Amino acid sequence: MAELRRPGSAATSFFAKAALFAGLAVTALPLACAPEHAAKVRADKSLTLGAFGAAYRPNGKFGFGATVGTGTETKTVDPTKSDGDVVVTKKVDADLYNYRNVKTSATGINPFVHYYPWETSAFFVGAAASIYTAKYSFHEETSGSTSLLPSYTDVDYNQNATYVGVPLGWAWIWESGFSLTLDFGPRTRVAATGHYSKDGTDDGVDVAKRDLTTKAIDKLGTGILFGGPTGNLLVGWSF
Repeated sequence: MAELRRPGSAATSFFAKAALFAGLAVTALPLACAPEHAAKVRADKSLTLGAFGAAYRPNGKFGFGATVGTGTETKTVDPTKSDGDVVVTKKVDADLYNYRNVKTSATGINPFVHYYPWETSAFFVGAAASIYTAKYSFHEETSGSTSLLPSYTDVDYNQNATYVGVPLGWAWIWESGFSLTLDFGPRTRVAATGHYSKDGTDDGVDVAKRDLTTKAIDKLGTGILFGGPTGNLLVGWSF
């Protein structure tokens, strides 16, 4: 899903994820260099079908396909921040101190093209996109809400977003046909549109506060995401 950031920690988050990717790359290097006939296996077992997508390789050098992802999680946003930062906290029991608990339900499809530069390795690079759809549900204050008598109403905000990036990872195919593809490549959001499916106006929502919350939500996923907003994992069998 879209990444969560502490206020002012965008650079820290980026370098932490870069370090994690480097560590995974070093750990996987022995596997990435085997088997010696990796290109032949890719060509012979050209079709991969899995629980999270599919891939086809017309030869040992190129492949294309798509993965899919879905999931739910709860984020906590602080819409009073001028930059609409997301805060990483435990879910609070009530919408205290201007925080808003935002339940996210998201789906995504991630088409890709892979290029395998080495015949003896499962490593790939390429080009990819992610088409991401999310529904954000939260409680927002009404215009008559006070600190002594707080009043909230439900709001649903939908967002469609597009990411582009560079796949970077390994696609292992064993002789048995069992296959595992891991993609840690960076993605950047290039477009996003949002609209309310339930705007709360019938229940007297505080429009200004509601719009501040959705502004904070629009900041979700604007940084560099590794693997895409809904992940890029393909586990299956090749034939």
